Amino acid sequence: MIDPSSSQTVWLIEHERDNPLLLTQREYPPDGAHAELTRILRAHVVNGLRVNPSFTTIDIGRRYDVHDASGWCATYWLSEEPLARNDGMLTAIVSPTSRQRAHHTYPVAPE
Repeated sequence: MIDPSSSQTVWLIEHERDNPLLLTQREYPPDGAHAELTRILRAHVVNGLRVNPSFTTIDIGRRYDVHDASGWCATYWLSEEPLARNDGMLTAIVSPTSRQRAHHTYPVAPE
């Protein structure tokens, strides 16, 4: 469960089948990260995909995998810290010689 008092920002990490060598991470206020991840997962369910585990509660660090009839589509999770740019392959199964290209990182814009 997200405790808004524990962190000033939370990172939403997105790892999708369309580009398995690339992660996207976006910084949000804690409540905004929860709402955005819930919105993304609900949209997948509405489109007939399966999400595991259940997302009735959203926990920081828990990975939510999305599958369709062909298998893995995406993994999403919340983190209190951004991932390092050279963090390795996190959820996709690829050949041992594949290298992660980079992460797209979108910090919160200053007010």
